Amino acid sequence: MPELSELPLRERKYARTKLALFDAAIKRLVNRPFEAISVRELCDEAMVSEATFFNYFPKKTDLLVYFVQLWSIEVVGKAHQATGGTTGLEAIEAVFDFTGGRSATRPRVMAEILGFLAKHREEIVFRPVGLAERLTAFPDLDHVELLPDEGMDPIFRPDLEAAVECGDLPKTTNLDEVLVALSAIFFGVPMALGTEGAGQVRATYLRQVKLLWAGLRADASL
Repeated sequence: MPELSELPLRERKYARTKLALFDAAIKRLVNRPFEAISVRELCDEAMVSEATFFNYFPKKTDLLVYFVQLWSIEVVGKAHQATGGTTGLEAIEAVFDFTGGRSATRPRVMAEILGFLAKHREEIVFRPVGLAERLTAFPDLDHVELLPDEGMDPIFRPDLEAAVECGDLPKTTNLDEVLVALSAIFFGVPMALGTEGAGQVRATYLRQVKLLWAGLRADASL
């Protein structure tokens, strides 16, 4: 894996500033709605101008898109660590397990992100997360330069394909339909439980995912 110190200083400074703005936003999201957070206060904390902010994030909501991208990178890396690099259904369950744990500790943040995605999913544009950003944000993740940064489909599809290949799911499984079902679980469970039920998200996620696997297998046996 490349070393951060080997990258040009300009790239490292860019990554530090972008992540400082992002961290300032997430810190505030713990207790405040996104709409109530001003660009100016984020810039004050990161010690940059507002003009500089918009060089990193052309729209304020791009901070939320960046959250999704960093989540994608981290969750796949953590899932690989938790499963020893295993692919398939176990890896998908590890993604939900990790996300459910995060939801319990930062329920308002997850609610804001899920609400944003539900309203604007078709409008989101993913811009590649640079290597310096990845290495700065996740110094302990193996092969961080290879991890996907574009949301759920690139995360789940390879593992679903692996599950079909090894026989954990039926050969007739429609992967597009399963991806829709996984998306419904991912968004629906936290919304159904609300912030008050954030502590139950992790267990509910895993129950619903296992019910999905069981349903797919039962449907194939009919």
